[in-house]
Amino acid sequence: MFQVQGFAGVLRGLAMMVLSLSVLHGQAWGIGLNDISTWYGSGTSETGFAIDWNDVGGSQVIVFGYRYNEVTSPTTEDLLIDVAGTSGSGLYLRVGTVGAFGLPLYGIGHDADSDGFDLSDSPGFVSGVAVTAPSDSATAADGDDYYAEGWFSNGFWEVFQGEEGVGWSSAFAGISDVSLVDGAWVGLSFAPGYSQSSPSVSLAVPEPGSVLMLLGGALMVAGRRGRKRGAQG
Repeated sequence: MFQVQGFAGVLRGLAMMVLSLSVLHGQAWGIGLNDISTWYGSGTSETGFAIDWNDVGGSQVIVFGYRYNEVTSPTTEDLLIDVAGTSGSGLYLRVGTVGAFGLPLYGIGHDADSDGFDLSDSPGFVSGVAVTAPSDSATAADGDDYYAEGWFSNGFWEVFQGEEGVGWSSAFAGISDVSLVDGAWVGLSFAPGYSQSSPSVSLAVPEPGSVLMLLGGALMVAGRRGRKRGAQG
């Protein structure tokens, strides 16, 4: 009986450890693909997307989902161009011309109040995209909107890849080289002054109820085995 009680205690300890780690890591059980309400594109594959301005040109973080057919192997660049060109998305991109390392991303803006978007230097957006030389000085023309850009001195937009229950990791690549993965996440986080940080979006971890149900089931099994041993011995 001592062994059974010890096993049950270990299981209870594991349950508390899982819950404690989730709180310590600030996951708050996070967000999953099933929690996303705004979706773009079409297809059978799904990828979550997060953009974090990191308090530069606005403290907003936006999250949306993108649907596509995985056989087409779309990249983060494809997603951004498609969403920016979708009416009502409110997403705006400042990019350069395609070079040896793909499409350079200079700035990202969001029309937060849905009344139009432009920049202080009026680069000229076509389907949500302005193709210009690098710029580090533009700001959103509307103070209610969000915009951050960098290339030479202000910082840069970093690409992250995310997995639910695991978290974010730097892709160490540009938007043209990061392919979308069904069921996974991609994030863009601005690094002001080149101080890098992952998107401030917690990705989903197992819900506390499911963890406790699993461990509770193991405890019930352990209890039954203990009673059988007691009856036999």
